[in-house]
Amino acid sequence: CTVEISAENVITISRSFTNKSGGDITVTEVALVCEWQGANIMIAYDVISGGVTVPDGATLTLKYTISLS
Repeated sequence: CTVEISAENVITISRSFTNKSGGDITVTEVALVCEWQGANIMIAYDVISGGVTVPDGATLTLKYTISLS
């Protein structure tokens, strides 16, 4: 996971996943989960309408951008 914090109070969190399953996979749900004081807390959850097909050997990169005010 990569976390970037900009001077404009924007946090960008990204992570790449490589499909090594031997076949295509379809991603239909994604979530952002952080650990805080020993507990896992879900910060964001999204359902991808129709899904995203990731061919075998391909990489899917997820990116959440959070603006703080």
